Amino acid sequence: MTSKPADLPADLASAYLALLSEREMLQAERDVVVAERDTVVAARDIAVAQAANAQAMLSDSEALIARLELAIQEARTARPEIGAHGATDRPDGIAARRAGRGCDGR
Repeated sequence: MTSKPADLPADLASAYLALLSEREMLQAERDVVVAERDTVVAARDIAVAQAANAQAMLSDSEALIARLELAIQEARTARPEIGAHGATDRPDGIAARRAGRGCDGR
């Protein structure tokens, strides 16, 4: 805030008090800017942490999928009679249903 020559005080004490008042006002404005900046930085840090957490969860899911796919492939290799849908083929070539009664009537 720039003062006009007519607004300047006539004595030294009044000028000093005016400068102190202006300094306090500027410091208050700086404090507001710093507080706003700190809020933005905190929000950014939270967003970064959330993104890292989501990435970790995705990595865990991808690792689980890979392990399960490997286990399925190993099971298919160990038991070639298991078809693509996981059901064993009946002797007449029709895949047994997984739910309900199986091939043996149970």
